[in-house]
Amino acid sequence: MAQLRQNTWSVNAWYDQKSAGRANYIESGNFYVWGSNSYGKLGLNNRTSRSSPVQLPGSWSAAGIGYGIKMSADMYTWGRNSGFLGHNDTAHRSSPTQIPGNWKYVNYTKQTVGAAIKTDGSLWTWGQNNTGQLGQGNKTQYSSPRQVGSAYNWKYINTAGNWMNGIKLDGTLWSWGANTQGHLGHNDIAERLEPVQIGTNTNWKSVQSNQYGNIAVKTDGTAWAWGFNEAGQLMQNNRVAYSSPVQIPGTDWDTTINDGTNAAGNPLGGTSLHMLRKTNGNIFYAGADGMGIAALNCKDSASYRSSPVELGAGTAWAGFCEDKNFKAGVIFGNGLTMLGVTPGGQLWAWGGNNQGSLGQNQAPGNVGAVSSPIQIPGTDWSTTKFPGGGWEEAVGWFKD
Repeated sequence: MAQLRQNTWSVNAWYDQKSAGRANYIESGNFYVWGSNSYGKLGLNNRTSRSSPVQLPGSWSAAGIGYGIKMSADMYTWGRNSGFLGHNDTAHRSSPTQIPGNWKYVNYTKQTVGAAIKTDGSLWTWGQNNTGQLGQGNKTQYSSPRQVGSAYNWKYINTAGNWMNGIKLDGTLWSWGANTQGHLGHNDIAERLEPVQIGTNTNWKSVQSNQYGNIAVKTDGTAWAWGFNEAGQLMQNNRVAYSSPVQIPGTDWDTTINDGTNAAGNPLGGTSLHMLRKTNGNIFYAGADGMGIAALNCKDSASYRSSPVELGAGTAWAGFCEDKNFKAGVIFGNGLTMLGVTPGGQLWAWGGNNQGSLGQNQAPGNVGAVSSPIQIPGTDWSTTKFPGGGWEEAVGWFKD
């Protein structure tokens, strides 16, 4: 444990609505995957699960489990397909298959809903549309990308299963889709079939969604929350739902953990937990921690926190937070496994291991859930380029 206390950490967690992808950098595009491989979601042209990292073929600027963007701006998806991979069919794919176009941002939830922004700033969506979450003005399901409106100034999109949030280049925040919990932020519970602006502010920086709740950060350092709040995940020191944004205490917030400046967002969901990063790098969370990944040595109802709590606080291994220099956000995948990288390129994992997602080259079950980091072999894991989210016990990371 003494060694961990000396490390400076860049944290990346996983969780979801079984989701997502991210990153836009120009250095090495070597992306490695491991864990569950049902439906071929690791993209390795087979369905064999892996308990140690295996390189995904190709050179990627943004990659996660199930989709990514290559250095050439070509976008690819793979894995389970019920008409939601964007290829105008329902065939499962165990290797990446291209979606035509030039793309700069992609977000994908639960392999049911996809959204991406082209290099010209236009927004495109596809997949399930039972609540109007595709923003097409209807509830028709589309199995290939379809443009949302006629705007060409989209900067960032956050899919959330049955609703979406988006930020335009002018700093305005928009939402659409289901609204049963007031989670669209319009002070009502009426669903929207097309994008509707939240308020009149023009200084939104990033937004992230989870279990019918949302957290967003403005450029002035304030953070805001709205929607469902059954576990206190909105950081309001209560469990009251809000149908319009309310401020989270503090004015030194940097970003939501997905960080909307990257080339792919990461929606949350599946469990009721939110995380935010401060300007000094500290990461805070609130809500319920189903697997102990938030480092509180408790889980489920015992972990409920309704005010921001620093990641790792109160545990025997909280020393990994001591240097307060987190360079990456936290991405969840399934609420099971968390990953963190030190400045020296060492990658560590903790949490669940049902399908080998701890990367220890042992059969699933031989290494159960752990509440303190264990190292994944190698010292060349990227400290500047970070992966998109995972889903159903599959994760990944870039190497330098």
